[in-house]
Amino acid sequence: MRDVLVKVLAESYKADLELISCPMELVWGDQDSVVPLQLALKAAELIKASGRAPAPVVTCCKGVGHLLPLEAPLELRSAIDRHRP
Repeated sequence: MRDVLVKVLAESYKADLELISCPMELVWGDQDSVVPLQLALKAAELIKASGRAPAPVVTCCKGVGHLLPLEAPLELRSAIDRHRP
């Protein structure tokens, strides 16, 4: 089990994030203990620094954890609606 955990914690999505070329909004719970808000902020910085896309908007949902679609469905729906044509 330790080997799996070490591998997962060592994962990096930097190269993938730098390829994003469309506007994005990251909707995150401030109580997410699985993937903390700080990682969303770092991802947004990497996307912006690539110069391929505008700086992503990071929407922070107060009191929400990792299961954002279940805990804050209206906030998620609002974010989706903001990006509809």
